[in-house]
Amino acid sequence: MKKLALAAAVFAAVAAAPAMAQSTTSVTLFGIADAAYVNQTNRVATGAGRAIQSGAWQASRWGIRGSEDLGGGVKAVFDIASTIALDTGTQASSSRLFDRNAYVGLSSADYGTLMIGRQVTTLTEALWVTDPLKANNGATNMNVRYGYLAGPGNPIANTFGTGAALANNSLDRQDNAAKYVYKASNGLIGMGYYAFGESTTASASANRSAGLLAGYDGSALQVRAAYAQFKDATGAKLDAWTVGGVYKLDALKFKATWSQNKIDGQTATYQDQKTKVGSAGVTYSYSPSLDLTLAYYRGTRGFDNVATDQKAQKFYFVPEYYLSKRTWLYGIADYERFNASGAALDNGTALKAGVRSSMYLAAGISHAF
Repeated sequence: MKKLALAAAVFAAVAAAPAMAQSTTSVTLFGIADAAYVNQTNRVATGAGRAIQSGAWQASRWGIRGSEDLGGGVKAVFDIASTIALDTGTQASSSRLFDRNAYVGLSSADYGTLMIGRQVTTLTEALWVTDPLKANNGATNMNVRYGYLAGPGNPIANTFGTGAALANNSLDRQDNAAKYVYKASNGLIGMGYYAFGESTTASASANRSAGLLAGYDGSALQVRAAYAQFKDATGAKLDAWTVGGVYKLDALKFKATWSQNKIDGQTATYQDQKTKVGSAGVTYSYSPSLDLTLAYYRGTRGFDNVATDQKAQKFYFVPEYYLSKRTWLYGIADYERFNASGAALDNGTALKAGVRSSMYLAAGISHAF
C-alpha cells in the first residue's frame, strides 16, 4: 500500500507540473545541381578532352539542415550534406555517406554558436568569402586545392588531419571537431575549432588539427585572416594560413588573397614542402542578370632537396547569366601556364610532352534548391 501511495503521489506531482513549452522546429532540404560540358586542351589522351562533368562551377550536393527554437534566443541546429556526381547519379565519396558537413550544436543570439561533428576548417571559412571565384571551380582553383587544402595531393592528403586513414583525404573539412563561431553586432567575427585525432594506437596529438579565424564584415569591406595546424600520425606539423579581403565599389567587387602552407619535416616524404598561392580578381555586375569575373592566380611549391620550385599561373574569365535567383548559366575560360614542373600543381591529367600551357573551358548550368 505504501508503494502504491508513493506511486500515486509521484503521478499526481507530474500531472500537476506545467507542460513543457511547445518548440518551433524548421527543417530544410537544400542542394545544388551543377553540370557542364568541359574541355581541356594539351592534355594526354587518358581522362582528358571533352566530357560532361558534374560540379564544374559548384560542387553538386544535397543536404538537410534545421533548427529548433529553444527559447531565450537559443536554438538547436544541425546540418548534414553529401556531394553527388550529377553526370552519373552516384555519391561522390565512396567512403562517406555525408562527406560535407555533418554536425549538431547550439546557437545563441548573444553568445555565438557551438557545433560538434564534421565541419569546415577556419581556412575554408576564410576563402569562401575572399576567393575571387567564390571558391568555385574546385577542379582547377588553386585557392580551393592548396589554399584550404580540398585537393592537396600526396603526401598531405593521405597523412595529415583527422581523416588521413581515408584515401585521397581532403583537409577542407575535419572529423571529430568542435567549432565555435561568434559574430558581433559591429561586424567583427571570431572563430576557432579543435578536431580530435581519436587515434587508438598513437599519442593524443596524432592526426589532430586546430584553427583560428578573425574577420570583419562591413557595408563595403570584408576582411578575413585564418590559421590552421594539422598533424600526422607521428606528430609532424603542417601549418597553414590565409589572409584576404573584399571591397565593393558600386557595380564592382574586388577580391585578393594570399595563402601559404608548410610541412615542418625534412624526411624523405616531406622535405619541408612549402606551397604558396596568391590571387586577385574583380567581378563586374553589368546588369542584375549578368556578372563578369576576371581573376589571376599564381601558385608555387618548393622542397628543400629540389633547386627549382613548381610554378603555375592561371587567368580566368567567368560570365554568369542569371535566369532567376536560383538558376543561372555560366562559362569558364581558364588559361593555364606552367614551368617545367609546374603542371604538378594542376588537377587532371598530365600535359603533353613539351607543352607548358593548357586551356580549361566549360559551359554549364547551375541550380540551387
